[in-house]
Formats: sequence, structure tokens, C-alpha cells
Amino acid sequence: MGMQQFSPHSVMIEVVGYRSPEANAVMDAIQQKALNPDLRRLDLMLHWGLENDKMGPDDLPRMPVNQQPAHPGSPFTRLSAFKQVRQLLIHGHAPSPFDNNFVNRLNL
Repeated sequence: MGMQQFSPHSVMIEVVGYRSPEANAVMDAIQQKALNPDLRRLDLMLHWGLENDKMGPDDLPRMPVNQQPAHPGSPFTRLSAFKQVRQLLIHGHAPSPFDNNFVNRLNL
């Protein structure tokens, strides 16, 4: 799945899929590989929520893509910028953000 990043490098590839009982083993294997520390050099990223039940709160900061600056020269990583914007939304500066089990489980 490609996700617009609004930069010169406009697409980020994330592992995403809809799970069915027939695909459980495949989906579990994909998630385990994406979270494997030995494969982090590949800059893999699981979609933040879609059929993702293996990622935990400690995984997000360790993923290389989340350690990158939000934009060139930014003092914020992509993850810290996401959290700050989310907090602004939560505190009434715009419509409330989307919540699901994933953001709750990962303390976002």
C-alpha cells in the first residue's frame, strides 16, 4: 500500500491487508518479519491499525521510518510529530482524532 508523504519521496510502502481465517498464518508471518529487529534495515512498516495485532508500544520508536525527521530539518521525528498533532486534536483544537484498538493499545 502506498501512502502519500507530501515530499520529494512521495510514497511510503506499508504492509497492509485484510485478515481472513484462511490468511491467519500468512498475516502473522508478515507481522513477525516486519517486527524482527534483524530486518529493521529494510525500513519495513506495518499499517497503523489494519489487521495489525503484533505491534506493541515499544515497536514504534524502534522502526527506522519513525526515527526519521518529520520533514528535512525538523527537530521532531515522524512519531513525535504524530503524537503532538494528536494531542492538539484531543485537546479540542479541531475535530477529535480517530480512535481504534491500535492507537489505544500503543498508547498513541
